[in-house]
Amino acid sequence: MRRDGSMRIEDFIIPENVIPIIRNKQVLEDLPKDNIFVSEEDLVVLFRIEIPMNLETGVGLIQVTDKIIDIWGMNTQEVYEKALKNMQERDIIKIYTMDSVLNHILSGTQEEEVSKETLEQVESPMLVVTNEKHINGAVGILDTDKLQEISEMVQDDLYILPSSIHECILIPKSERDLQELREMVADINGKEVIPEERLSDNVYEYSAATKAITIAGNNTREKGAVEHIR
Repeated sequence: MRRDGSMRIEDFIIPENVIPIIRNKQVLEDLPKDNIFVSEEDLVVLFRIEIPMNLETGVGLIQVTDKIIDIWGMNTQEVYEKALKNMQERDIIKIYTMDSVLNHILSGTQEEEVSKETLEQVESPMLVVTNEKHINGAVGILDTDKLQEISEMVQDDLYILPSSIHECILIPKSERDLQELREMVADINGKEVIPEERLSDNVYEYSAATKAITIAGNNTREKGAVEHIR
């Protein structure tokens, strides 16, 4: 903190300000060597520090690096767990019905988070996992507490469709054919999502029994251990 009481950028570089974002593993090709990440299936979780935009520098996000976590005395796994905890405690992730999202886009109505009562009125629910700003909201699929709540509401496991880096779609597993969903995701990615915002062509599934996310139809799960660029 400066003598006049204003905050410096360094004052914000603390574990409590770390948030996760999720990308396809292809981003590793261009990722700076000192950036930390965690692998999840064909995806990677990256870490950013939120900096208020009203600072004189105008900086919004800072990448978490080896040097930063060394200063904190933390390892990558600990940063991962802290970032998820920050995300949950701030209630960043939202789950809306598709109808609520579309009505908001078309009519400007307020989006409402899904409830059991809402789902009881929908025959084949499609739910959108994102955040209030709909920016980098796809990381919400890592909030397995919220996925578990939805799974219990619909009394089914879930398919997860990676719409983009900004949002994912949840569908009860028994509602749709897996191959049909794979083709739909690939088609939408190819026609409607710009390359830098594509998350994956894979469909994922959430198991309420194991509370785990895997690539749907993939019997051999990739090890979700921490990987660290050196």
